[in-house]
Amino acid sequence: MTITLTYRYRWYGRYAMFLLRAKFNKYELIREEEENPKTYDAFVAHNSHDSAWVIRHLLPQLERGDPPEFRLCLGDCDFQPGAPIVDNIAESIYESRKTICVITRNFLESDWCRFEMQMATYRLFEEHVDCLIVVFLEQIPAQRLAKYHSLRRVMCRNTYLEWPEDPEARDLFWERLRVALRTHRPLNHDFN
Repeated sequence: MTITLTYRYRWYGRYAMFLLRAKFNKYELIREEEENPKTYDAFVAHNSHDSAWVIRHLLPQLERGDPPEFRLCLGDCDFQPGAPIVDNIAESIYESRKTICVITRNFLESDWCRFEMQMATYRLFEEHVDCLIVVFLEQIPAQRLAKYHSLRRVMCRNTYLEWPEDPEARDLFWERLRVALRTHRPLNHDFN
């Protein structure tokens, strides 16, 4: 009976442990009165094939409330019409406190998505602040990730999130993503 209950409610236990760790870690909440306020809380870098997940899951979870909990920048609706796409990407990344990269096989196959990832990684290495959040929507074999050097460097040094198949684990996923968006942590290690 204990094993069954432990298995059934394992995500609640993990969620409680996560909240305790977050409380005692030395993360600094991002203050509203920043010196250089940003237009967005996060730029969402994703492949157009994954837009359904972004619209059905990500936006309702993060932009809920009135006013919205977080202001997200999506290329489809927030890019400046008529401007070069490279300029739109760079401006969106630098006008957002964080960048959320939604990684799938489609993302890795897209030149524009890889460019967004490289720009976000460049900013991470340049500013030495945790401004990049990596979310894996699907399992991708390590050998397939081998050629994406900047992504592998980020994965080796930063925690990334994985979209859980188990619906009971999704509350923990969303809470971890919200905490990542709310916190500001300087990076103390060398990325070379």
